[in-house]
Amino acid sequence: MATGGTDSTTRDGRASSTGGRSLSWRSTGPTGAPVLLWLHGNTGSARTAPVVDSVRVLSYDRPGFGTSIPHPDRDLLSDAVDVQVLLEQFDVARVRLLAFSGGAAVAFAAAAHLGPEVVPHVGIVSGATWPTAPGGGVAGRGGGVAR
Repeated sequence: MATGGTDSTTRDGRASSTGGRSLSWRSTGPTGAPVLLWLHGNTGSARTAPVVDSVRVLSYDRPGFGTSIPHPDRDLLSDAVDVQVLLEQFDVARVRLLAFSGGAAVAFAAAAHLGPEVVPHVGIVSGATWPTAPGGGVAGRGGGVAR
């Protein structure tokens, strides 16, 4: 279960993910509002998420960024699963994704993995391809994201 502070406006915490890893997260805005998940760029973190009064903005430090635990075998599918786990822990059934830079590939992977019923909209700002995969090689070659 996701745990964090009690302030209904801005909360920070940690969520359990696969393989015993934890992800640092931040939630801003009203809890009953529509949810937007921010996917930060390759030099960002959850703290770079926009704050919107009428929207609940959920963000997290992707594996190896900020204070989230690295994932040595990370690929786009594992990133999509992290998004799924986070949404499940927050009991979010429908979310819009907004990604910046290196978060774009994760947004596309998560949307493909979760489907349009869960992710009806994806917004990309200054999108970039996924960086070289950990351990060498280029992410996405010989693999892909399947539902």
